[in-house]
Amino acid sequence: MRPRTEGLLSGLLVLLLATARAAESDGGGAPREAGAEKKPVALEEVKAAQALIDSSEIAVIGFFKDLNATEAKDYLSVVKDLSHWGCGLSTSSEVLKHFNINCSTVALFRQVDNRRDFLEIKDSKEIDATKLFRFLKINEIRLVTEYNPMSAIGLFNSSVRVHLLMFMDKSSQTQRDALKPFREAAEHLKGKVLCVLVDITVKGNQRVMAYFHVTRAQLPAAAIFHVDTEKQQVMDSKEMLAERLVDFSQRFLDGKNSKEESADSDDKIPKTEL
Repeated sequence: MRPRTEGLLSGLLVLLLATARAAESDGGGAPREAGAEKKPVALEEVKAAQALIDSSEIAVIGFFKDLNATEAKDYLSVVKDLSHWGCGLSTSSEVLKHFNINCSTVALFRQVDNRRDFLEIKDSKEIDATKLFRFLKINEIRLVTEYNPMSAIGLFNSSVRVHLLMFMDKSSQTQRDALKPFREAAEHLKGKVLCVLVDITVKGNQRVMAYFHVTRAQLPAAAIFHVDTEKQQVMDSKEMLAERLVDFSQRFLDGKNSKEESADSDDKIPKTEL
């Protein structure tokens, strides 16, 4: 990675982490997701574990040899509030062996970039429910990931280096209408582009919008960004159709600039001299 890129990412991460600390101090601890309490599925066979992973956009599994261990209790206290996740628990020696588990481990599996993140807990004194929750939220990347200081770290660490950002004011119903085509586009771009929703009503996200030189008058607006090369482009149209978003992203992946392409195409139109 080039020094300039390292400086850019370091600056962004400092900004994000500062915002995270402010959010944590305002909230008084680890945040919780709304919804009914959830019990993890008991996974006694490898087939059951794989089925949970395959059927969930994002799945988390706790692998423990002893359910009375402190880390196992912390895991149960955290996942009971993750109502929209696929959650599992296994003490099966067969399952642990299949996933190469040698100590208490919490694993997160996500389909969007086919990534697995493993948190090995060799010393229960080094982990607690708050740290475990933070690990899960940092590495949570969905088909459409909502941008916040913790998810941003996971996005930067993903093997998918091109990100398509949708800037909007989520308090506006008109702007929220762009979410459906954005999710449709994300289905087509899975594995190639990470789709990120940036709600500008969230504290600190206006600075992200300013980085891409997007104004409120342009919202909803789409921008695409390559993490390593720093190349970025804002989509000209405010008409957020899935096909348009996919085409915009594919042109970027192919190294084409839509503005330049338009100019070139005008030159190629046959002209008749009078």
